[in-house]
Amino acid sequence: MKRVGECCGCSLCCRRLVIPIPHPGAVQRTPLGIRVPLPVVVNPDLAHFYRTRGLAVRPDSVEVPLPGAAPVQLGRQGSQLVVRVPHVCAQLDKHGRCKIHGTPDYPKACAVFPRVPEDLLDVADECSYRFEGETARAPSSPTPSPSCGSPG
Repeated sequence: MKRVGECCGCSLCCRRLVIPIPHPGAVQRTPLGIRVPLPVVVNPDLAHFYRTRGLAVRPDSVEVPLPGAAPVQLGRQGSQLVVRVPHVCAQLDKHGRCKIHGTPDYPKACAVFPRVPEDLLDVADECSYRFEGETARAPSSPTPSPSCGSPG
């Protein structure tokens, strides 16, 4: 499937994290949030993405700071088990715009989002991207949400 559309700058994808996990018991609560194990070999782009978002990347895990009552949801994204957490990217300014969009520090993971239709599951009603031939979701309207604007 081919991704079509342009980033509208709504920043919804910058306000949540969806992290792959190996099994439901892999997510650990910590005094400051949660700790999630990383694969044995960590992709440098993924590590850069996590660090840019303000997460602590350890050799074997990533730590996500969360308020004590923040919901942590286990689920699936396609065949992958994931944890979904609310987390505002450290690079958003007070207006919800990315401070590093279009710079060399902008993570590759952000530039290629969404990669597959499942990436849109949490933002389907607002995100201006879609996939040609997609049957998993239909946009609620053919026009971007009123919250959309220019990225960065």
